[in-house]
Amino acid sequence: MLRACEGSRRSWFRGASAALGLATMACQHLPAIPNPNRVARPPPMSSATASSRRSPVVAATAPTPVAESADPSPFHVWMHTRGHLRLESVANGLAVLVDDADGFTTVPGYVLDGNGLREEPRLLAGFPAHPDRRAPGSGRSLDGQIHWDGPWPASAQAVDQHMPQGGCIGCWDRYEWQRDHWVHLGGPEFLPDWWDPSVMGPRESTVSLPNGKTLWEKFEFVGDSDEYYLFGRSTFFEDPHGLVRSRRQRARALTGCKGGTRLMGRFFGVGLADGGMLSVGRDCRTGVVSAELWRGTTNTSEVRELPGRPRDPLDRSPFGDCYAFGVHSAEDVVVGFGMPVEDGERPFLAAHTGQRWLDLSPPIAGRIEAIVRPADGSIWLVLDQEAWRHPGVSTPSAAWSKACEGASLGGSGTVELDPEGEPWLATTSSLFEYGANGCVEHSLPRVQGTGSAGQYGQVSLRFLPSSEPVVVASASREQGESEMVLLLTRVPPEVTER
Repeated sequence: MLRACEGSRRSWFRGASAALGLATMACQHLPAIPNPNRVARPPPMSSATASSRRSPVVAATAPTPVAESADPSPFHVWMHTRGHLRLESVANGLAVLVDDADGFTTVPGYVLDGNGLREEPRLLAGFPAHPDRRAPGSGRSLDGQIHWDGPWPASAQAVDQHMPQGGCIGCWDRYEWQRDHWVHLGGPEFLPDWWDPSVMGPRESTVSLPNGKTLWEKFEFVGDSDEYYLFGRSTFFEDPHGLVRSRRQRARALTGCKGGTRLMGRFFGVGLADGGMLSVGRDCRTGVVSAELWRGTTNTSEVRELPGRPRDPLDRSPFGDCYAFGVHSAEDVVVGFGMPVEDGERPFLAAHTGQRWLDLSPPIAGRIEAIVRPADGSIWLVLDQEAWRHPGVSTPSAAWSKACEGASLGGSGTVELDPEGEPWLATTSSLFEYGANGCVEHSLPRVQGTGSAGQYGQVSLRFLPSSEPVVVASASREQGESEMVLLLTRVPPEVTER
């Protein structure tokens, strides 16, 4: 799942929304090409029980009373802080990190798994401390924001994103986990190759293929200043240093387009399970939004216009066109983007079945946030205010329906899949679990001081391997202060205050 863009790809120091783990979609900055023809499950969980496929509730003493709820909620507060809560993946669970108001990660870090939440000294061992900053509550601030990739503690790579005095802005130090601590490998430097690159950073992007293979794209802009992002030469390499040129390359324009790639701009697409790749962009000769497909392990791509020959997708960010992808299999891929209409924006959706493209655009308005593909093959279109569901490409003529009637995302919700591939819809006041019997609502507890509505400002949803939902939510107190809470269905032995 590649999500919709909202502003920029990745800020150098994340604010509250980024700390919640809200992802973005592929965007590219492309000026509009003039178009001469265009006219102006079973019953809800309770506090005492949970679904049989989730971790059972653990009996415990009553926690510190930091939350209240007008309606019974199956969720309990495990941690609350005036910093920014953030989750990273670790083996068999999640790492819980707290960043201060400026984005610096603070010590200690915590591990959340089937045994509960515990402080883990090794989690951040080896990262340098900031000389002047103190963490909210107990602890200290590190000299940057920490992110990692890999099943810690078995293995992992990490980056420390920081702004050293006199150094380059937005640089990173690279670390590797070795036995019982993080070891500094080098830096400061720009983003490492395994990290999702920023449009404002190095001119390179990656695509992941089966068997752990990765292709690195080097993109060189060509053209005048007002055509800066319009045309470019794109080359795939099999190493991050640009030494081994891949036999697989993007299609070039045979005529015009200043000798650049046929689909304008950077590679924005996905790798497929059969080794193929699919990308979307505007044809540099016609301006029609088209798809470029590499079938299986073939090195040559084919370019086809999307159904209806859509032009001029909505440019609503500093980086231009934005595309969302939802992959169910190599022969079932959905791509979506916004199209301008008189009263705002409507989503355009097209599905690739392996042999042809189908127009699945719904007759609704709204901004695309994400396309989610559950295990049953259905299509969930997440808009800024609500989510819609389609049965899938096997029944293209089927009607779209609201995924969970009455569930309002309010521009701050999300849809996520649990480890079994079943969708959950998170709003600022409830979680909705979708199953054979439709949607079951699970309310979130109201935190003291958030007002009568009991709603949060932002919510982020993750899952433990057991499929137990983990919610991170932000709220504002009546005094104007903000806080974030970590919510689980189990009762905590105590609430961790940070």
